[in-house]
Amino acid sequence: MKKKERLSDRFVRELQFRNYSPRTVSTYLTMLIQLSKYFSCSPDQLSADQIKEYLFYCKEKRDLSNSYINQTISALKILKRDVLGQPWNEGIKINRPRRNQHLPAILSKQEISAMMEVTWIHPVEPLIVFKRFL
Repeated sequence: MKKKERLSDRFVRELQFRNYSPRTVSTYLTMLIQLSKYFSCSPDQLSADQIKEYLFYCKEKRDLSNSYINQTISALKILKRDVLGQPWNEGIKINRPRRNQHLPAILSKQEISAMMEVTWIHPVEPLIVFKRFL
């Protein structure tokens, strides 16, 4: 009789079958282990509310990045949908955090003037050359 395979082994095998890099496999597994430790139970036993609570804790209390949150969601999605065969969208409605929007730097008139002072435009070819290198 075949021994029951551990959930973590099934998860790793699924990621390896998908040809995920060893680094990604390690990262995803670590994220699921941290989630398990937070609730002191296996991740297959967690409800959607518990998962959301953990993600909120990671974001607000541990100040982890949106990228970290998204990786955790990806790991959970693979575990639930592909390893455990549970529906993802029906049972767990977890929205991924929005990316932070970075505004472009706007130069002041003084900064533009300073840049113009150190540049020279070649009269024949469309080439900008910094004066200090001439």
